[in-house]
Amino acid sequence: MAVMSSQLELAGTSDEMIEGVLEALTYTHDVTNFLVGKLLPDGAEERVTIVGRVAVPRLGQHMRLWGRWVLDPRYGRQFRFDRYHVTPPSTVDGLRRYLASGAVPGIRERMAERIIDHFGDRALEVLEREPARLLEVQGLGRRRAEELRRLWDSNREDREIMLFLASNGIMGALANNIREFYGPETVSVVQADPFRMVREVSGIGFRTADAIAQKMGMPLDAPARAQAAHKHLLDEASKHGHLFRPGGELITEAGSLYGIPPDAAESALRALVDRAELIAEGDLDAPDIYLPLYHEAERETARLLQGMGLRPSEFRREEIVDAASAFEREQGFELHPLQLEGLCQLATSRILIITGGPGTGKTTLLKALMKLVDTKGLSTLLAAPTGRAAKRMEEASGRPAATIHRMLKFDPKNQEFVHGKDNPLEARCVVVDEASMLDMLLAYALVQALKPDTYLVLMGDVDQLPAVGPGSVLRDLIASCAIPTVTLRQVFRQQETSAIHVNAHMINEGKIPVLQRAKNAEGGQDFFMIERQAPDEIAKTVIDLYCYQIPRAYGFDPLREIQILTPMHKGDAGTASLNRMVQQELKMPVHGQPSPGDRVMQIVNNYNKEVFNGDAGVVTARDQRTDELEVDFDGRLIRYSALERGQLQLAYAVTVHKSQGSEYPAVILPLTEQHYVMLQRNLLYTAVTRARKLVVLVGTRRALTLAVRNNRIQRRNSRLADLMRRVT
Repeated sequence: MAVMSSQLELAGTSDEMIEGVLEALTYTHDVTNFLVGKLLPDGAEERVTIVGRVAVPRLGQHMRLWGRWVLDPRYGRQFRFDRYHVTPPSTVDGLRRYLASGAVPGIRERMAERIIDHFGDRALEVLEREPARLLEVQGLGRRRAEELRRLWDSNREDREIMLFLASNGIMGALANNIREFYGPETVSVVQADPFRMVREVSGIGFRTADAIAQKMGMPLDAPARAQAAHKHLLDEASKHGHLFRPGGELITEAGSLYGIPPDAAESALRALVDRAELIAEGDLDAPDIYLPLYHEAERETARLLQGMGLRPSEFRREEIVDAASAFEREQGFELHPLQLEGLCQLATSRILIITGGPGTGKTTLLKALMKLVDTKGLSTLLAAPTGRAAKRMEEASGRPAATIHRMLKFDPKNQEFVHGKDNPLEARCVVVDEASMLDMLLAYALVQALKPDTYLVLMGDVDQLPAVGPGSVLRDLIASCAIPTVTLRQVFRQQETSAIHVNAHMINEGKIPVLQRAKNAEGGQDFFMIERQAPDEIAKTVIDLYCYQIPRAYGFDPLREIQILTPMHKGDAGTASLNRMVQQELKMPVHGQPSPGDRVMQIVNNYNKEVFNGDAGVVTARDQRTDELEVDFDGRLIRYSALERGQLQLAYAVTVHKSQGSEYPAVILPLTEQHYVMLQRNLLYTAVTRARKLVVLVGTRRALTLAVRNNRIQRRNSRLADLMRRVT
């Protein structure tokens, strides 16, 4: 039998083939398996540079590579391969390098020399079939020989597992995760049901598992595959904001996307519902299908909010009016009638929603609310979905504020919040700002942590983009008409001189913003548009504004005070391209990857570090030895290992969705018809309202007009509004 052999298919084209011995590793990456090395082709005298991905590269191993020759402008001629085949080295010299590289546990350079000197090109065969013969090696005692034999035998299973995974396209850290999770059963588990990995192993999705299943010959209509496809489709739907999908749609898409026959898809769906792995709701003949977590979150949130709303309030209207009058005397102005009416709603309900656009007095109402609860001596907590939004809330109110995650104290060890139904918050009044960003799961966690007699005030702008996560909580609660809601529309005088606020309201009303003579209170221009037609010209203008023009004219620091917002990731004016262009313009050392001096954003919640999706910072240092990064998040220095760096992305340019809850002195917004699918009124409105002092639009009038006129809001599949209307 062959001691070791592997073949791995990778994406790309295969035009030519070379084979030879891997003699040097110039660069390797443990996570991506990217490799730059030197190969000595068979029969050749000069080594060539090879570039590609290899699961476990070892010096001295013989490789057959399929790919193509390229001429890199910086590094010269290279062979870039996309498929390879590895066999153990066959020459004595190759075997010596192979053993010395650490491929065999316990054998290093000097020991490798002795083994090769004694057994020659049969060294690996001896290790595999006759390890007892190691005693023949000069200077190798019985104890040492037995230890090497034990290490070789114990490592055999791991070698076979990693070889099996690599042959199915799984390499590096991901392969280690699978092997560590399933242990000796890895091969049998993956062969029996590769879709188990989707449920049980972090980093494995449906597409990866399905690719393995297809390589192993699993039928397209296999029950395990059809059931996994339904769960995958529901998971994908949640990424687009939906809490459920009609069962008929799931069956249709299982067929159109994955070739699953309707009867097999229907049978799989029925089996999942029977086992309560999915929940069917509504019409028995055409039910809507939920993942259990979202079904529970939606129903329980509605039930808990209804219960809070039914409890009588401790406030009387007269004392609310008195407290408001005292606040007016302190501030030296009168509250708008809508603001006063909003406060008075607390005499009839323990839940209140306050919504309105920029400059309509939400902050003033928050301060008046604090004055009111102080008169009752009620303990209060202020929170927001993101760190930036919490910081703004704290600055506006003059009181401590935290993210909802920090307020509820997430416990990474148990993967749950410390505060919940069994350990509720002690506060008698909880105020949440930027409530339009609440998704269903976060809203559920929040409501569970409130005592029945707590007052809950949700503040936000319902006309902004909905939450990134599934559900549209604020919009649904307002639509239900089950919770008192105050909509502030009056733009107050001190805000009317800002073209940003005026234009934001014009956009929200479906009107083209004023682009000429848009002056602020000091007579300067704080909202204007630079017209460019071609997407690449739009991108170049954005970079020039960010790096040079705006800092020179307004004195803003690009790293901390100017933000490029764009509708999409792709395209000339998408985040990926713009971030690379800024990095290149600023002459950062590693293009496309975060490095010292770069502006970055956290893209997943990291509860151990208390850094959450959307938090922005600046890379301050990089450890050359460990590849660790240090990032400054508003004064908090957080370290990231090489494996954790994927949690960060460059943030000179971010999507408008990622900017929710944040505010910047200056915003640059490219508008190109490449972004046609994302040109919507609420997206443009959200982008404009992120700016405090300056908005610059760059692009075409047509793209601007398309965005203003497109008020189609994607309906999210949710029952929260209907559930809130039901009488319990």
